[in-house]
Amino acid sequence: MWNYILGPFLALLPMRWRRALFPEAPVAWARAAVISGLLEWAACLSGLIEWYLVLMSRYTERLLNVAATAHAVRPIDDHDVGFMALLLFVLHPVTWALFFGFLEGPLRTITALAAEESPGMLPLVLADRLWLWIFRRAKRVPLVADEVTRTNAPAGATLRVASCREKPAWRPPLTIQFNGEFFQVTGESRASATPARPFVYTLKKLDAREIVRGLEHFDPREVLRSESEPGAFVTVLRVLRDRLRVARLPLVDDEVRGGASGSRELLEVRSCRPKPDWHISRLVRFEDGYYRVESCSRAEGSRPFLFSLRRLPAGVPGRSVLVYTPSDPFARAR
Repeated sequence: MWNYILGPFLALLPMRWRRALFPEAPVAWARAAVISGLLEWAACLSGLIEWYLVLMSRYTERLLNVAATAHAVRPIDDHDVGFMALLLFVLHPVTWALFFGFLEGPLRTITALAAEESPGMLPLVLADRLWLWIFRRAKRVPLVADEVTRTNAPAGATLRVASCREKPAWRPPLTIQFNGEFFQVTGESRASATPARPFVYTLKKLDAREIVRGLEHFDPREVLRSESEPGAFVTVLRVLRDRLRVARLPLVDDEVRGGASGSRELLEVRSCRPKPDWHISRLVRFEDGYYRVESCSRAEGSRPFLFSLRRLPAGVPGRSVLVYTPSDPFARAR
């Protein structure tokens, strides 16, 4: 009953409202969102047809009388009246609202099928975001660095991260990289006992062989920079300027360095071109070994892109392993 009767109607609400009003509802939200999107599309399509018939029957006779009075010299035919009635239908706000729902319904269904998410109706989501922005801006606590508390237990290390700002992306099972280690988000809560850092997140340490999904790098001081970021226009200009600067660099082979002792357990790869698919935790095969990308950074010089890789035990499974050679920039340029 929940998934097929009540669920599709509750799926119209933003996720935050559903968690607050129906925290224990046994609803598969992705499945309910698929049905909700289809129902929204069918209802708006039927509404458009009915609204068109109602509008035509209501205003056609009025338009004929007004046209006959205003243009007594030149007769007005049915085509002129039909065009005016159609123009009135297209410009009416009710038509716009129904047409928006006609387009939004399939988009919500596709999103639920492809990403297994259950987005609510856009007007309600925007209203919720506006309310949160006004409410949180009025009660926003001062910016302070995140507080990280580590607990070592026999079952594995855990982290408790207390922040002055909410982290919307920190939802299970997101993986966080912190100080060279990988942790998985297991929960979130609001702590009234720590008003300076009311948003609390718990994380557990992942084993080296566990699959990493949805990785994000964590810096406790990053929250101090989050509200001083430039606008979208400045960001686009910086990206274009950076790409132009990189395109001017000469093509040279990558420089591969071993660890402090010259071993192959740790590799540092310096490249003259970016490697978009070398995101953190990606598996790379180099010569006869398998490595995992642990960090990416920028520097100056002819090879400004730096990647740190750690060798993995032989036989580590990976569905998407990149085969790497130091002449990779020339292969990408072809």
